[in-house]
Amino acid sequence: MTQILLVDVTASTEREQGLESITRRTIATREEERRRISRELHDGPLQSLVGVWRDLDSLTSRTGDPLRADLLRARGATEDVANELRRFSRDLRPSILDDLGIAAALRAEAERVGSESRIGVRVESVGTPRRLGTDAEIALLRIAQEALRNVVRHAGASIVRVTLEFGMPDFRLRIADDGAGLDPIPTPSELLRGNHLGMIGMQERARMIGGSVAFRQGALGGLEVVVEVRDAPTHANEDRRRVTAEP
Repeated sequence: MTQILLVDVTASTEREQGLESITRRTIATREEERRRISRELHDGPLQSLVGVWRDLDSLTSRTGDPLRADLLRARGATEDVANELRRFSRDLRPSILDDLGIAAALRAEAERVGSESRIGVRVESVGTPRRLGTDAEIALLRIAQEALRNVVRHAGASIVRVTLEFGMPDFRLRIADDGAGLDPIPTPSELLRGNHLGMIGMQERARMIGGSVAFRQGALGGLEVVVEVRDAPTHANEDRRRVTAEP
C-alpha cells in the first residue's frame, strides 16, 4: 500500500519570510543609526576638540617657559582624543565608502589593518571598477571587516590578499590569507553549533543582498572567504528604481 503524506509548509515559509524581512530592516536601521552617530561625532565633538587644539597651539606660541610644558601636554591629550574620535567615527561609517565606493573603502581598511597588526594586506581589482548599490557596498564592507578581524585574531597570518572582481553584472570579493586556516571547513550547521557568530553574520549579510558566502582552503594556504553577488546592483540602477517608485 502506498501512502502519500502532504505537509502544508505555508506557515513555515511565511515565518521565514517574516524573519528575513525583520532582519533586513534591523540591519538597515542599524546602518542608518551608525551613519547618523558618525556624522554627529564629526560635526559636533570632533570639531569642538579641533578648535580647542588650535587655541592651545596659539597659547603655546605666546606663553613663556613656566606654562609651555603644561600647555604642550594639554595639546597632546586633546590631539589624542580627537584622533580617537576620528577612528570611532570612521569605524561606525567610513565616509570614504559613501564618497568613493567599496574599492576605496577596502583599500583604506587594508591600510588600517596593516598598520595596526603588521600583517601585509594587499587589495587588487579585476575588471572595470564601478560603484555598486548602497546596500551592497555596506554589506560587502562589513563582511570584509569581519573577515579581516578573524585573520588578525585567529589565523596567525602574515599576508592577506583582498581581490575585487567586477563582472557585468556579477561581483565577487575574495579574502585569502596564509594563516592556519580551518580544517575541515565547518558546515552551516557546525557554524551554528560552534557559535561562530561572525561567520554566520557574513552569510546573513550576503543573503540580504542576494549573494552568498563560501569558506574554503585558499591558494595562500589559509582560509579564503568568497562572496558572490549575482546581478550586483549599481548606484545608477538604484537611483532609477527610486525615481520609478516615487508617486
